[in-house]
Amino acid sequence: MAPESLFGNTMVMLETVLDFQSERHTILSTNVANVDTPGYKGHDLRFADELKRAIDTEGTISLKKTDEKHLPVEMGKLKEVDPRLVTSNDSPPRLDGNTVDLDKEMTKLAENSLYYNVTAQIVSKKMRGLITAISGGR
Repeated sequence: MAPESLFGNTMVMLETVLDFQSERHTILSTNVANVDTPGYKGHDLRFADELKRAIDTEGTISLKKTDEKHLPVEMGKLKEVDPRLVTSNDSPPRLDGNTVDLDKEMTKLAENSLYYNVTAQIVSKKMRGLITAISGGR
């Protein structure tokens, strides 16, 4: 059974957010690894704008079927939301042309890690609720 049939769009959204946060962690870690690389430009991922585009003005998510034989589900464009890689403009370039500010990147990493952990806890609680329902509350 598909997760969206058990939890609605919640699990699809949580899966999308976890994927984004994992990908963003990789990008931010790359920035930290290149903090001393001359000419390196820091990067970040933008997700919120892309998510807003996937949700129409009424706050609903439209459906897209990739095959006529697919059963209709309500996950729509959530799976299609792709984060956009952008050059980070948080810090002015240093004399060597590098734009990575280690303090800012570490703050972004900590914030991203916190969001990832909270999202993972929500997924865990959803799964525990399902297990409780299956086991009859024991």
